[in-house]
Amino acid sequence: MMIFDMKLALLPLFSMVLLSGCSSTWEPKGISDYTLQEAKLICDLDANTRYPIRKEVLQRTVYHDVQKTCRKDDKDHCGDKKTYTERVPMTESYVEDIN
Repeated sequence: MMIFDMKLALLPLFSMVLLSGCSSTWEPKGISDYTLQEAKLICDLDANTRYPIRKEVLQRTVYHDVQKTCRKDDKDHCGDKKTYTERVPMTESYVEDIN
């Protein structure tokens, strides 16, 4: 009977400990010299110094569906229809920062 009462008493205590962790905010150890905005600005400047923006034109192949008209002698693609769909490769160019 004493063990049951001990478990019953520990349950509220354990839940208070778990819930108190959700209410506080996390702060790093020590005192920071910078605010968050200043730290982000310094990080961005350092990143741009190490890896400057270098844009290049890149190409990729994309497949598009194209409607083509049927010829009279081409019954294999069309059957009785007047048009058929064919996938055609097309090259697209785009600019991207390679750093």
